[in-house]
Amino acid sequence: MEYKSIIAQILEGDKSAERLLFNTLALDLMHFCRRYSKDNHQAKDLFQDCFIRIFEKLPLYKSDRGEFRPWFFTVCRNVILGNLNHSMKKINIQLVETLPDDLLIEDEINSISDQELLDCIRELPSRYQTIINLHIFDKLKHSEIAKLLDIPVSTSRSQYMRAKKSLKSILIKKIPDLYERKLV
Repeated sequence: MEYKSIIAQILEGDKSAERLLFNTLALDLMHFCRRYSKDNHQAKDLFQDCFIRIFEKLPLYKSDRGEFRPWFFTVCRNVILGNLNHSMKKINIQLVETLPDDLLIEDEINSISDQELLDCIRELPSRYQTIINLHIFDKLKHSEIAKLLDIPVSTSRSQYMRAKKSLKSILIKKIPDLYERKLV
C-alpha cells in the first residue's frame, strides 16, 4: 500500500483518506493492542489512544526516514507502554516463589490455540505481560526494553525469566482442560 499519498491527503484535510488509513491498519493494530491488554475493553481503549496519537503525530512522519508501518507501530507501542507504565505504578507484582516441576510436552503446547495462548498471557501481571510481548513478539533486546520501560537491563532479564515461569505455570493448568475437551 502506498501510504505516502494517503498521508499527504490526510494532511490536506481529506477525511476519506483518514478513514482509508484507519481501515487499512485497524485490524493489525487491534491484534497489537490485544497482546498488551488484560481484556478486550482495555485493548479497545489502547486502540483508540493509538489512533488519536497517530493522527496527532502524522505531520511529524518523514517518509525519507523510513517506512510508515514501522513508524506507526513504534508510535503505538510508545502510547501503549505509556498507558501501561502509568497504570503499573499502582500495582504491586507478586513474585512466584515456587513453580511446578511439571514439564509441558511439545505436542501439548502445540494443541493450545493462539487465542488460548493470548488468554494465558493476559493472566500474567502487567509488567510480565509487557516484557513477554516486547521480547518475544516485538523481538526487542533487553537493553531496548530497559530503555523503553526505564528499568535496568538486569530487571528486564529477570522479569522476563519470571514471566516465562509464570506463563508455564498457567499453561500447565490449562493442559488438563485441553484433554477434557478432547474427550467430550
